[in-house]
Amino acid sequence: MVAGLGRLGTDLKHHAIYFVTGDPAGQFLRILANIAIISYTAFMATAELTTTKPSEKTMRMASQVLPRLRDYLADHDDEMVRLDPADEQGELEVPRDAVEALTHVLAHLATGQSVSIVATNSELSTQQAADLANVSRPFLIKLLDQGEITHRKVGKHRRIPTEALLAYLAEDDAKRRAAADELTQLSAELGI
Repeated sequence: MVAGLGRLGTDLKHHAIYFVTGDPAGQFLRILANIAIISYTAFMATAELTTTKPSEKTMRMASQVLPRLRDYLADHDDEMVRLDPADEQGELEVPRDAVEALTHVLAHLATGQSVSIVATNSELSTQQAADLANVSRPFLIKLLDQGEITHRKVGKHRRIPTEALLAYLAEDDAKRRAAADELTQLSAELGI
C-alpha cells in the first residue's frame, strides 16, 4: 500500500508535486509511465525531477479518463483495483491508494499543470528544492544558512531531505494562513 501521498504547497499554480513512498509505488509509476503521462526515476539518493508541461493530447486524454476513474472509485470500495493494460502480461491489481493518487495526477494534467513525483526518502539539490518551493535559489540558501530547513553538505554542495523541505513548507503555509486569518478577523472587527 502506498504509505504516503501529499500535495506540495498551495502557491504552485501550474505545478503539482506528489510524494509517494512504499514498494507498490513502483508498480503505480509503471502504469503512469505506460500511459505516457509522467517520467520518473526510481528511488535514488538524490531526486531527479522531470517536469514538462503536458501536451494538448495528454490534457485531453486526462480529461476523458478522469471522470470514469472517479466514478469507478465512487462505486467501488475495494482495497485493490484491477486494471487491464491490454498487453500480453494480463490484468494488474493496483492498491486503491495508488489509483486515487492517479486521479489527483490526472486532475492536474487535465488543467495543463505539470506533475512531478518524488520519493520522500530522497534528497534534493538546492536548485531542485528552490524549484519545488517556488522560490529563488539564493532565498532557499538563506533559509538553509539560517537553519530554517535541515540539510547536509556533500563536499561543498548542500543536500536537502525531501521530508525536511515538506515540513518547512507545511509550517510556512500554516503561518501564512494564521496571519491571513488574523487580518481577516481584524478587518471584521474594524468593519473594513
